[in-house]
Amino acid sequence: MRQVLYVVTFALVAMIGVCAAASAQPATGQVEDSAELRGDRTAARACLDAAESAGALRACADVVYQRCWASLPTRELATTAQQRWCHYRASVAWQGELEVSVGLLSARLDPAGRAQLEASQVAWEETSAADLRLALRLVGDDVIRRAEAAGLHARGLAARVQFIEHVLLLEESSAGPD
Repeated sequence: MRQVLYVVTFALVAMIGVCAAASAQPATGQVEDSAELRGDRTAARACLDAAESAGALRACADVVYQRCWASLPTRELATTAQQRWCHYRASVAWQGELEVSVGLLSARLDPAGRAQLEASQVAWEETSAADLRLALRLVGDDVIRRAEAAGLHARGLAARVQFIEHVLLLEESSAGPD
């Protein structure tokens, strides 16, 4: 069930991103796109690793967007396709970091804790997929509003990563000094 939800959610986000990539990036930019996506993940992970509080974790949510907007001549004049591309980049980065964060937390838990984490992830993925479907249904074919829906999904992924990383911080602080 979890893998099906993951595939459905990723397919919806990928569909939005492919449209964005096709219209926002030149066809010759595929290698650069991969470097951008790797750079986004690196920047997101660096921010998460440096965070020592919930506030610092919240600040990480914008790190991918800051990188993406900086690559545009001006954010205010960004086309809808460029906005979708930035949302896609954020979704890809945060999905990857979610997998890393869940893996880090899982490694620290006993079997009962891992089962609880798994149940939490499945419930979150179901809710996230339903939220994305609802947002896309509500906005219909309005291209600008679909870009906003993609942004909501990217922000939701970032929020889940922040939650998992906050739990990791709590676990570290409760363990005390070595």
